[in-house]
Amino acid sequence: MYTNEQLIEFCQEAVRIPSYSGQEKGVAEFMKRKMEEYGFDEVIIDKYGSVLGTINGKRPGKTILLRGDMDALPIQEESGEEFASEIPGRMHGCGHDMHTAMMLGAAKLLKAHEDEI
Repeated sequence: MYTNEQLIEFCQEAVRIPSYSGQEKGVAEFMKRKMEEYGFDEVIIDKYGSVLGTINGKRPGKTILLRGDMDALPIQEESGEEFASEIPGRMHGCGHDMHTAMMLGAAKLLKAHEDEI
């Protein structure tokens, strides 16, 4: 099972990796590694740097597509805390990877319950 603490830790790890547009290789490799750890059936990084992960279902039916992006726009004044992922009541940092990390958390839950879906 995936605990809230594990999901928060995963999001923090993802946010700590700088990934300005055109410089997403580090976070792409991180996401690929996580998908492999989660037991995805296939994971690749394509020629454009996109990470594609597949979980093959056990039953016929509709396909679910989850899509996220990994880049962040540079900010005007850097403070050194852009990728801090601190949690003073709320998580902050460049939120570029948080929704992608949350999506992978959801996919991990789907994988854990694949016999039921």
